[in-house]
Amino acid sequence: MNKFIIIPAYSPGNAINNLIIDIQELSDIPILVIDDGSIPKLNFNNNITLIRNDENMGKGFSLKKGFEWGIENGFKFAITIDADGQHSPKLINDFIRLNDDVDFVFGCRDFSSKMPFHRKLSNIITSKLISLRILKDIKDSQCGYRRYKLSSFSNIDLKENGFQLESEVILKLINKNTKIEHILIPTIYGEEKSSINNIKDTLKFISLYFRSFTW
Repeated sequence: MNKFIIIPAYSPGNAINNLIIDIQELSDIPILVIDDGSIPKLNFNNNITLIRNDENMGKGFSLKKGFEWGIENGFKFAITIDADGQHSPKLINDFIRLNDDVDFVFGCRDFSSKMPFHRKLSNIITSKLISLRILKDIKDSQCGYRRYKLSSFSNIDLKENGFQLESEVILKLINKNTKIEHILIPTIYGEEKSSINNIKDTLKFISLYFRSFTW
């Protein structure tokens, strides 16, 4: 198996246990959980690799830690999936089996009425802006259900530690010649509270976007 799963997690409640059980019922792919300073600390008994941040460092920080771990352990691809239950593990084999020639695989939500309007609008705008910037159609730039080719990270300095890391990766690593694919995934929203701060994170995205013209 040349692929593994990264689950960045910050106090996810029981959702992460259900997620792991569902994944393991479908695949024997290795799973790495990055506990981003959860209180109480996360613990697992079902053959999971666990790395802990001493304090809450941000999703981007945790993902970078996961990418580094994957490279150090000889994996070629990392599949990222959120811990809060918003990504269906039933599609995990679609991400695993897609041709290894593809550099990046993006989950793409259907933008149904289940998605709050402000999240839908934000996603449409950021996806369009990023697509124009890299000359490649990214249908859902805010979806964290992805597959990354780890060799793409060679000699790339990723600065972001928060949610903007996922946009920074697209802006720095993808151009019109990069091979990408999209997998349609269901839109799932429960009662969980999002860690995204609409105003603060929007401003951070705008800053990142304009800085990308200086790279």
